[in-house]
Amino acid sequence: MLTAPPTLKQNIETLTRTIRSQGIQSIPGKNISSRYYREFVRGNIKEVVQHSFPKFCSCIDEETMDSLANGFLKNHKTIEPEFHHIATEFVRFIQAHFSENPVLLSMLEYEWVLFCIEIDSQTVTNLDRTLSSELISDLDLTLTLNPTLQYIKLPFSLDEPFDCKASVKRGDFYYVLFRNKRHQILQKSLGELDHYFLTRISEHNGEPTSIIQQACTDKNKRDFMEWLQHSIQTDLIICS
Repeated sequence: MLTAPPTLKQNIETLTRTIRSQGIQSIPGKNISSRYYREFVRGNIKEVVQHSFPKFCSCIDEETMDSLANGFLKNHKTIEPEFHHIATEFVRFIQAHFSENPVLLSMLEYEWVLFCIEIDSQTVTNLDRTLSSELISDLDLTLTLNPTLQYIKLPFSLDEPFDCKASVKRGDFYYVLFRNKRHQILQKSLGELDHYFLTRISEHNGEPTSIIQQACTDKNKRDFMEWLQHSIQTDLIICS
């Protein structure tokens, strides 16, 4: 592995320290004010945040947005410059410095999960035809969870308009989020049966339908095939 020359490393550290500083200085070795570099980097940060977390940003004013961008630039030691790394590092920064509204913080984390699912490199493939529950049972298909599947608990319901001023949670709301084979991000509220069947499939991931159905209680076996048919259609469950 190549190591950067000490002089180059020192110059980079000096440059980044100068950019993080709110004072206006000259860039070492160049007759250029650090203000231009700083504004360029700060503008990139705001653009990433506004694109990745639109609902969160719609709930804060421009002054707060500027304050958060300045605080992130000055205090958070981000080491990766790529778009998705900045978004992730910003969430970590907010988690550590923005505790006065936990509900709004949860909205940010929810949008971050959506963002992660969107850029997930895993490919989602599934059968293109609609299968009846009887055919699924007869074929004894192998079942796996959608590879982009994420579980999330929120203090607000996604079925209701989000209140930017709310600071107290309305309860615990559980969802799964995933990307289907058409590259659409879907979300599903989790009921008791959803949780039960997803747990059984997770425990037997990659096994035939008959094995997973046997793992269900007698009461839930009757509902399993109907639930499975719908879950395959939405790509929550992948079959082969």
